[in-house]
Amino acid sequence: MNTDTGEIRRLAVGEKPEPNEILVNEPNPNCRRCKGKGSILNGNRKQRRHNLIQMHYIPCPDCSGRTDK
Repeated sequence: MNTDTGEIRRLAVGEKPEPNEILVNEPNPNCRRCKGKGSILNGNRKQRRHNLIQMHYIPCPDCSGRTDK
């Protein structure tokens, strides 16, 4: 997953993620939090609205962040 755009791409066998990418599990298409995209914006809305933090995408903790599935 690209942390700048939130876009998820599949890696080929032996391919390493780029510096601005992190590995995530397969997102759940029925997730209510990320709506199947697998990523959500970091931080709270008030801080983002006032440009107090830089916006980055993180893996959805409800579906793709779990490793116990």
